[in-house]
Amino acid sequence: MATTYWTGAGSASDFDDASNWSGSAPSSGDTAVIADKDTAIADSSVTSTYANLRIGEGFTGSIGVGVSGGQAVANAALTEIDINTKAKLSLKGSATYLTISDTRGSTDGFKWHGSADYLRILGGSGTMQFIGADVTTSTEVFGLGGTTVTFDSDCDLAGSYVQDSGMVECSCGIAGTVEVRGGTLTLKAGNYGTITITGGGRVIDERTATASITNLNVYNGEFTGVNASGDVMTIGTVKLYENGTIDERNGALAYTFTNPIQYIGPGKFYADFGRKLTQS
Repeated sequence: MATTYWTGAGSASDFDDASNWSGSAPSSGDTAVIADKDTAIADSSVTSTYANLRIGEGFTGSIGVGVSGGQAVANAALTEIDINTKAKLSLKGSATYLTISDTRGSTDGFKWHGSADYLRILGGSGTMQFIGADVTTSTEVFGLGGTTVTFDSDCDLAGSYVQDSGMVECSCGIAGTVEVRGGTLTLKAGNYGTITITGGGRVIDERTATASITNLNVYNGEFTGVNASGDVMTIGTVKLYENGTIDERNGALAYTFTNPIQYIGPGKFYADFGRKLTQS
């Protein structure tokens, strides 16, 4: 098990060329580090099998630009992939842990086409695009500021989802639990399990198709559907706490509440036009 560094001294764009690495191409158990040079890496066929990949801030080139479906980073699943660079990346692969700490400040600066058990987004700029990506256990979005993260309709997010900042657009639904502690989560499509909003977080419903939320808990923050279409969102159990707001005013009566809304404190519910309310 060794750490091998990208030198870019070999054949242009060839990930498997030993001359591009310090000593030899990464192999079983190794950690591959790309943290220097401005090489444009675009290798459509990668046969290297190793353990971990780290792309650091010193790398100023690009990886996978022009490779359809993204640059494969290894021939087998990795244990860890750590990304902390403003280089332009379009990657695919599989990892137990995928951690992203920095990305390029542009609309197409970072694209991920692969899968991970655990996805952690801890920083970045511009837009991060997840295209057909699978996350099986947990997704964490922390400390993003104005960064935008998009999950397209072919993604599959399972397990737990936690967000405390940034702007996230989800077109695939989230099967597990969703906690929005801050920032904004925009629901573009898909079904959702339990959504809990705290810490002033916002969930915006902008669907154009029928969907559902199993449970909605609004503690301190807002759930708004003012931009949703007329397609129905069915929501099961709803609990509205003291500093919570639910706004369904889109003029289309787009929400069906399976159970009565439970007021657990003086929260605010803005009913759509034509809604009939009864108190119990």
